[in-house]
Amino acid sequence: MADDAGEEECSRLIEDALAAAKRLLEEEGQFRPFALTLSPAGETEILVPQSTEDAGSSEEDLEALRADIGAQAEAGDIAAAALAINVWVDADDPAKKSDAVIVFAEHTGGLALQATQRYAIEERRGDVVPGHAVTLNDLAVDVIEPSIFAAAT
Repeated sequence: MADDAGEEECSRLIEDALAAAKRLLEEEGQFRPFALTLSPAGETEILVPQSTEDAGSSEEDLEALRADIGAQAEAGDIAAAALAINVWVDADDPAKKSDAVIVFAEHTGGLALQATQRYAIEERRGDVVPGHAVTLNDLAVDVIEPSIFAAAT
């Protein structure tokens, strides 16, 4: 995979997204989907769903982010993008159920990766900051089919 276009950029976005997700988990105990984009000049930007009094569901947030990233990709405004979501893995089997952060990263060169990092979270007592202790488990990264930039070409 070392020769694949965009590996460094996708890896950078995955690392940045996982770090942001961990901070949010430590502070809030959860997070809504968010995205990171990488401009052709190498600058990153975080995208969060528009918040309203009637906040949408995570699925609605994810679709809004995908639409925004898709439009930026189609316009050629970004070179790579990553979407981060907070999920339950193996939710059908209570014995295996665990929390995980999944990051989908994609580069205009065609590389698309899915990074999954399971975690355990524990609420801290008292006025301890951050309010949650997050223990990260192994990171699994798989190559997947592109969807954001594939639609833009």
